[in-house]
Amino acid sequence: MTESTRQPVSERLDLDSENRPAFRIKADRMRIVELFTIIVASAIVFLISSANDILEGIAEVARRHENWELDEIIPTSLFLLVAMAVYSMRRWREIKAAERRLERRNTELDEFVKTSP
Repeated sequence: MTESTRQPVSERLDLDSENRPAFRIKADRMRIVELFTIIVASAIVFLISSANDILEGIAEVARRHENWELDEIIPTSLFLLVAMAVYSMRRWREIKAAERRLERRNTELDEFVKTSP
């Protein structure tokens, strides 16, 4: 084995001043950009909706076309929003648990490689 393969994985990673891998820093930045984009887009939707009374227009169309069942779209959409948030949170927890297991295995492997002849 070469010397670079005998080094712990943590020593071979591109780390920042806080010993965090560079890819995590990029992911943190992307999260901030995504959150900012969501906030700005929400503000724009609110401004457009309030200026044009969009909900009143939707309610009027739903009243005129009751046979289309358009008025059920709003509560169904709200339920779907909550259900997808719960689903996403559960998948996120599963990923975090898998990440912890992987980090433990990597540590075990690093220890094994250090102690092997």
